[in-house]
Amino acid sequence: MSHLHLLFSNRHAEQILHQKDDAVLLLQDAVLQALSSSLSFQCPVFVRKADADARGISASLPADIKLIDDREWVALTLQHDKTISWS
Repeated sequence: MSHLHLLFSNRHAEQILHQKDDAVLLLQDAVLQALSSSLSFQCPVFVRKADADARGISASLPADIKLIDDREWVALTLQHDKTISWS
């Protein structure tokens, strides 16, 4: 069973227990976590482009983190069995 973890703030990034078939989507202020060298997820990490653009970090993201739009966000929810929100 795969999970899509939605992170809305930096508070919970260290607490998420995830599997390799899970995915993490960074939203709102959590997109700043994508710039942190301590980010250590063993699953794909995505960043909402609108949130990254609003914070001026889109061009600074590591190559292994993918920017996605809202349509791709919906597709991610359909690809995973459950969605978990962390605020």
